[in-house]
Amino acid sequence: MISGTALTVIAVDATCIHEIVHGQVNGILAKPGDSKGTADRIITLLDNPTKARMMGMAGRTFTEAHETCSLHEKLYQETVKRTQAQHVFKKRQRLDTWELVKSRIGFK
Repeated sequence: MISGTALTVIAVDATCIHEIVHGQVNGILAKPGDSKGTADRIITLLDNPTKARMMGMAGRTFTEAHETCSLHEKLYQETVKRTQAQHVFKKRQRLDTWELVKSRIGFK
């Protein structure tokens, strides 16, 4: 189970994301490159915290029931643990969690 609060997802409608984020149900799907439309949708949610909270709760319910999400979380946690064990350093400072994951999977 993913821990934390129930937050509304805002995602770009690309690849298979629409299988996880259902527009206006558990999140907002934005058209690629439509920054104004995305901003307008975010403002709408900020102006309506009840709707945002309901969408977040719907997303959390979906996530808890969706095996793929749990598998991704487990993979993420294992990757962080493995990378931390290797004491990855950048400019003599220990990397934060996101930097560790990016370095482990080759992101720059």
